[in-house]
Amino acid sequence: MPRVALPDGLAALAAAPGARLGHRVPAAAPLDPETLARLCARVPPAWVVGTAVQSDPRAVRCLAARHPDPVAAVRGDAATPGYVALANLELLAEFADLARAIEHEVRACVGADEGGVTRVNLGALVSPPGSVVPVHADRHHNLLLQVTGTKAVWIEAEPDRRRHDARVHAHYRTPTDPVALPPARSVVLEPGSGVYIPPDGFHWVVVGDEPSVGLSVGFSTVRTEAVVDARRVDRALDRWGLPVRGRAHPGGRTTAVKARVARARRPRE
Repeated sequence: MPRVALPDGLAALAAAPGARLGHRVPAAAPLDPETLARLCARVPPAWVVGTAVQSDPRAVRCLAARHPDPVAAVRGDAATPGYVALANLELLAEFADLARAIEHEVRACVGADEGGVTRVNLGALVSPPGSVVPVHADRHHNLLLQVTGTKAVWIEAEPDRRRHDARVHAHYRTPTDPVALPPARSVVLEPGSGVYIPPDGFHWVVVGDEPSVGLSVGFSTVRTEAVVDARRVDRALDRWGLPVRGRAHPGGRTTAVKARVARARRPRE
């Protein structure tokens, strides 16, 4: 049975960002390159993001430089190597058992912390040898599990909360601007190991000398979704040229109010 060694409680997990985790996700179908390549050819195109290989962690993530043939890149026979992310695996029948097992582990870990888990998303990350994923931050909690190959993951270790918040706000206001590398600690992932990355935790990745396949387990909570909604309000105020007081971040005084405003303006289904 696939299993991720998670502690009891989100606080225990969040207390050690960068600490190695163990997992028993097999390096076999459906996470082998051939099966992933077939899935890339079958799923909606929006689920597959193939990009050009980058080598500088300080560069802007090259999401605009789309790879011309993600399927060949996953198989490893593309004329030009590429990095490929395949999202929404939990919606595919091939991943039903794995997704169910991992979601059970995540919900058992988080419990009622941060209002509880709202969503668990699985994504496959296929990278050629020596490639780099530049520094960036995600809006949700993330478990990065290594399936084949190795990679070094650098995770922000900023001791000054104000500098961290300023970096986060600048990144989400202008995500196409380069990000200075923050203080960070590194962990080398091998098959069977993983690492936890907190929401808004800047990180970058350097792949080893072999092709790499990783499984990204992103999970949202009531709290992280409130922050995402509140940042939508901040971006709207920026576009309108209005001052933004108390930009949204976890624990911010105005975050809950802005989140309610964003949800109230969301089109009803």
